[in-house]
Amino acid sequence: MNTITAKNHLNIFAIYSIWGMFFSILLLNQAVASDYWEIYESETQLFSAPFPNEPNEKVSSFRIGNGILLQSTEALSFIDQRPYKDVIKNYVVKFDQTFGPAITRDDRIKIIEREFDLYKRSYSGGNIRVVDRKVNTYYDRTTGTLSFTYEDKNNTLQGFKVLIIVTRTSKAHQLFSGPAKDLKVENTKTFFDSLVFQTGIVENPGTINAEWRRLESPFNLFTMKIPAITPPYFNNEPSVTYDDKSERIGMVFTDPIWAQKLFYSVSGYRFNDEVSFESAEEVLLEKHLKRHGRNGVGIDLKKSFIGENPYIQTSYVISPPKAFPYVNHVRIRSFFLGNYMIVQEVSGPRHLVISDFSDNFLNLIEFTPKKAYQTHLQNRLDSTETAPITAE
Repeated sequence: MNTITAKNHLNIFAIYSIWGMFFSILLLNQAVASDYWEIYESETQLFSAPFPNEPNEKVSSFRIGNGILLQSTEALSFIDQRPYKDVIKNYVVKFDQTFGPAITRDDRIKIIEREFDLYKRSYSGGNIRVVDRKVNTYYDRTTGTLSFTYEDKNNTLQGFKVLIIVTRTSKAHQLFSGPAKDLKVENTKTFFDSLVFQTGIVENPGTINAEWRRLESPFNLFTMKIPAITPPYFNNEPSVTYDDKSERIGMVFTDPIWAQKLFYSVSGYRFNDEVSFESAEEVLLEKHLKRHGRNGVGIDLKKSFIGENPYIQTSYVISPPKAFPYVNHVRIRSFFLGNYMIVQEVSGPRHLVISDFSDNFLNLIEFTPKKAYQTHLQNRLDSTETAPITAE
């Protein structure tokens, strides 16, 4: 029978102590090794910043015009010291661009203040104490810094800091979250002081007509172009609805800087009688203007021809719906020929409705009433040929 003496116990204890020290040192070295800072340049080449470890970056490119791409990107790096310490530090740079017009100084300030309020509300249950909140405006950009402490679910004091930069075209967010004491350490200071941020829209060869996808309406009455799914700008496929007399294709664009949506739809109509300027006006009034709370008073309708196709176009102010308090403007363009009519409608905030981007996708329309008429005749013929024969 084996026996273990007191001396054996001491030897075993010493061995385990040595192994315990070894693993502690190993974990410490891993934690320290993970905190290796170097400058990272974005794939978009629109910003660079120091990160601990190479960040994971996700980039979206959205074509808004010929030779013009918008960029949206988020680069994330973190330090995870678990299980040695229950500590996670996150370092993030987010970058977005607007498809609207140049952002004014006053609007840049409003955007930053709105972002500050969103961040504070997201931590509203954690006993927030604001450490710093300031906004500075310069010739070509406006910057804002917000930092605060809060208690996490374990009642541990955590820290959050964000630097927001808004220019005429772009917005950058630089964020840190981690232990509250790290708000003032040298690495955090260097992270925020070393951001290099480019402004302007990227020029890129290519056309919106070539890169957006072709979509034909159910009646074959029109063909439009739609972009590929590209968050955050275009998040869902278009909706398509139709019945015997009408059809509609609708889509939604989102501007990540303004946090506002732009609604675009094309409606097609088939009537029993030929459409005239007068009857087209009645359709616009009954099916579009009245839906927006307008009765036609004070609305100027421009009437003309593009080739053989007569058209009517207008734009007007509306009262914003409760769900979208910023939607205050509508733009309409209608084509008609024979018994057919289509209506392009854009609604949203005026600065996005009346924009180069809206011009670009509105012009990606092809009105094909002759093809719709042929399709309708063929469908009637097919239904007659397939109808069951009943005995008299």
